Amino acid sequence: MFALNFMKRSYIKNSHIHRLNVVDSSRWLSIREVYPGLMASDTIKELLLHQKESFLERCREWYREAVKQLYQRINLDVPVLQSLLHLKPSAIVNETSSITAAATIASGLPCITTVLNLNTQQIDRQWRSLLADENIIFEQWKGKFFKIFGLL
Repeated sequence: MFALNFMKRSYIKNSHIHRLNVVDSSRWLSIREVYPGLMASDTIKELLLHQKESFLERCREWYREAVKQLYQRINLDVPVLQSLLHLKPSAIVNETSSITAAATIASGLPCITTVLNLNTQQIDRQWRSLLADENIIFEQWKGKFFKIFGLL
């Protein structure tokens, strides 16, 4: 998310998240495209052009440093974090989701089993049932969801 605030979406989309080059300025958005945040967006309108650019430069530098610090603190190659990719609805619907993803996540994040008061077998069974549910696979749940919440 931090990278999207100052880097080109096409670069991020076509790169491995743990290999983004935040130093390469050719991958950055122009200074006027840097996203300062919702609250700052309103305030920044009142600034003079040079103040606005200076502020956005500082925002970009903060985002760059945040991404660098995250890389130093979090190993994005651990199996449990890689398994989180399988939780996307698009992965479930397209059947690219791993059948063992839930078990990997549950064993890598034991607090899930504690909070949900479930054991790994129960989580695995529920996960596998999602992968076989025709309503999910054919996205029929969307219509039901939107009708329930009055969004259609």
